[in-house]
Amino acid sequence: MKNLIFIIAFLTSISSFSQENNIKHFEISVSALFWTPTSTHMKATNSLMSIIPPDSYTSSDADVIGYGSCIAPKIQTNYFFKNYLGLSFGLNYLSIQNYLEFTDASTPITGETNKFHNEAKILNLQLGYAGQTNDYARIHIYYGAGINYTPYYSLKHNTEINTNEFPSYSAEAWAIGAYINAGMQIKIFPFIYFTMGLEYSYIPHTLKYTSFGATDHEEKTDLGGIAGQIGLSFKFLTY
Repeated sequence: MKNLIFIIAFLTSISSFSQENNIKHFEISVSALFWTPTSTHMKATNSLMSIIPPDSYTSSDADVIGYGSCIAPKIQTNYFFKNYLGLSFGLNYLSIQNYLEFTDASTPITGETNKFHNEAKILNLQLGYAGQTNDYARIHIYYGAGINYTPYYSLKHNTEINTNEFPSYSAEAWAIGAYINAGMQIKIFPFIYFTMGLEYSYIPHTLKYTSFGATDHEEKTDLGGIAGQIGLSFKFLTY
């Protein structure tokens, strides 16, 4: 958190040095996030969620399954009460599907299969600081940082046969963390910009997985990740 405060103060100082105008404007950005988790527990394959098939079964994929990466929609609104300084509110939704299938090795053609399905749904709301360099330039830099609030997440591990050996379990709750982003905007039409950048979120949290109506186990993880971002921004002057 101290590092985040330092970064916000540093970005604010950049804005104060470069400010020449005080033109208020409103900005809406629509983009796609190419998101990947930073926590081992959330990755597509990992040792924390290992699945060992019975002796008579073989795995058609890997023997481990997690959640993985995804492409997520994001919408963000910025209000610049000064030309280089403003407030930001953003929303993005992560939806991840990952599958693993076991096949009976003794009868590979008509043999019994057991399918595992991991599903993650994470809703993120972001409120923070937005800054940018010279908005009049054809190409300029943007940056921001703030609070990442996750009002709802759902992580599920489902099996076709819900047994003690291969149980289904899930975790649902809320979490809070922080984010930081930076990138470049290129003017393609008046008031329309092509946006590309990077975003990093840190959401430390302890997952409480339940199975058969009771807590099965807990897992410390990070619901955040790193994402490449591309999209369009629309700017409207309000003076």
